[in-house]
Amino acid sequence: MGRLISGRLASTVLVASLAACAVGPNFKSPAPPTAAGYGSASVARETASARGADGNSQRFVADLDIPGEWWTLFMSPKLDTLVEQAMKANPNAAAAAAALRQAHELYLAQRASFLPVVQGNFSASRARNPLDTLSNPTSLPQSDPYYSLYTAQLSLSYLPDVFGGTRRSVEAAKAQVQLGRFQLEATYLTLSSNVVVTAVQEASLRDQIAATERLLQLQHQLTETVKRQRALGTASDLDLLAQQATEAQTVATLPPLQKQLGQARDALTALLGQLPSEEPEQTFRLDDLTLPSDLPVSLPSKLVEQRPDVRQAEANLHVASAEAAMAKVPDGATVQTTLDLLAPLAARTDTFWIGNSGNPRTEYIVFDGTDSNYSPAITNVPAFIAQLYPHHLYTQIFKSGDVYVFRRTA
Repeated sequence: MGRLISGRLASTVLVASLAACAVGPNFKSPAPPTAAGYGSASVARETASARGADGNSQRFVADLDIPGEWWTLFMSPKLDTLVEQAMKANPNAAAAAAALRQAHELYLAQRASFLPVVQGNFSASRARNPLDTLSNPTSLPQSDPYYSLYTAQLSLSYLPDVFGGTRRSVEAAKAQVQLGRFQLEATYLTLSSNVVVTAVQEASLRDQIAATERLLQLQHQLTETVKRQRALGTASDLDLLAQQATEAQTVATLPPLQKQLGQARDALTALLGQLPSEEPEQTFRLDDLTLPSDLPVSLPSKLVEQRPDVRQAEANLHVASAEAAMAKVPDGATVQTTLDLLAPLAARTDTFWIGNSGNPRTEYIVFDGTDSNYSPAITNVPAFIAQLYPHHLYTQIFKSGDVYVFRRTA
């Protein structure tokens, strides 16, 4: 029995060792650009400066690392709160995160194809031997013809990856995980950028509206002054009409700015995953934001690695490469090895006892060679029973075709 199991395991290992190579080409990441700059365009070292507390120039620094939470460089707690809220509540970010989890679970499920499949089954039945008939399995009187039958099955099957198709499918599933990760990263980057840009736009519009309203106040005062001058005769009607036209032009510029501010607030509310009636409490002015003093400048080769959309396209190429390799696997080129762990125990012999509480019970074994689960290699049934139960002695008392009945005598 041990030799039989060892031989089957050896054959399984031998077939599995054939899977040394995988079909199709191996994927290689495209080489990054070798350009050391961005052409003949002049590269400024710093931006122009302006008057005011926040008018200092900004410097361009080559190969400067950018923090993951880059919006914190504006040093605005309100902006940090909005970006964090958008990351948690935006439905696009939630969908990208769910897609990444799905791809990861599918990858784990695909990796299970490397493992063998173990199947087990156990059944029990209660039966009764016929009495006083030719089909009685024994010629002895039976005071208790009822007996129980227990059948156990345990098999192990393995599909060797001979041509590497399984490995390519796992490779494609892993590339799908990378694709989902870069897609989620791109979603987060796009979302945070939109929130920051919208907040800066809101701050700019609020300051423009404030400046326009202040200009309108000054022009209204000037109009009143021209009216008084006209009453005194130092200004003409033409001067008054010109000043009133200038004031009216300034008034006309205010509604478009207010409309743009409303649109910016609605866009910010949508980015936060909220309804239009749930407008955020935070408002922004340019004084609330601090511009970073250093601005990073990346080389083309580094820029390719930093952009998630480029890495996403590379992951798409990896998936296509693995699927193209899977298509090269010959049709029907699969080898499956199945090992019946309980096969050495036969051919499922059925054991039952005849007797009752008043008489000693006699143990019998029924071997039915017509069962499809029995091994045809068993030619000497009595020797097989002796090998199967070496600690007891069983004597053959009945045989009809491939059906044997043995009684325990010692």
